[in-house]
Amino acid sequence: MASSFSKQTFNKTFTTVANSIYLMLMVGWLTLLCALPLTVLFVLRVPLTFYPTYALALALSAPSFAAMFAIFRDQPTFNSRDAELRIKLYDDNLKDPNFPPDWIAKPYVPSDRVTAIFRPFFRAYKQLFLRALAVGFSCCLVIFAFGYDLQITQQFTWGAILMPVLVVVMAIFLQAYFVGLVIIVEYPKAKWLNVMKSAILLSVRRWLALIIALLVMVGFVWGVMWNPILVLLLGTGLIFYIEYSAARWQAQILFAQMAVESGDKRIRDMYSVGADAKSRRPKSSFWRGGADIMQ
Repeated sequence: MASSFSKQTFNKTFTTVANSIYLMLMVGWLTLLCALPLTVLFVLRVPLTFYPTYALALALSAPSFAAMFAIFRDQPTFNSRDAELRIKLYDDNLKDPNFPPDWIAKPYVPSDRVTAIFRPFFRAYKQLFLRALAVGFSCCLVIFAFGYDLQITQQFTWGAILMPVLVVVMAIFLQAYFVGLVIIVEYPKAKWLNVMKSAILLSVRRWLALIIALLVMVGFVWGVMWNPILVLLLGTGLIFYIEYSAARWQAQILFAQMAVESGDKRIRDMYSVGADAKSRRPKSSFWRGGADIMQ
């Protein structure tokens, strides 16, 4: 009996690991395919000095990353403990037409499809296309503007003083790009201005996540410049899963606040918010959080 139990455990573990590797590779390849402008730049190893081209390619690639994040959010094989709880709540309330509310995205991947990838990816790509482009172009326009300022400051002796500030701002907006995509994946009806305000402010919250995400991105770009084919084909899914995890951890501040403001215990449970949690939103502030996105 013990031998049978061990065999079942081994088979389950092996299947989970094999499915995870397959899905991680496939979601990376699908993203590279749909983010073709950025992929071409990486494959050709275009120098980063051509930053306007990279900014445009990154903006056009936003729907691809949004679809990737949708897969990470709901693919059962990737699910964390919190995600499993969220899916269980969905399944337990299938007969309730008002749950989840329309401002929260329904699962992008069926909970019983442990290897589903193609249809869910392209369905999410289509659903999130316009909003992802809006977030992508907004952030990349700012990155381009500060990149241009950085280029100008290099022509002056006093430019060295401003360079660190400009680089930090560009890094913040790069992270805001990914946080914004996480937000629209979770709340596909959120208004553009509310998403951008939240993304910018959340990108500097939990600064450890910001540092980790930036280090991962720097390592990814360095690896691509070293061996683009190998790194892109084998590392894209894993690298951006780390980026997604960091961005979602930052966005969890907003998710928890909205769960509290919803007044629904089931939504609190979805985001692991305790019953004694209270909204931290002040009556008047630049970031009004959940009340804006629910509208």
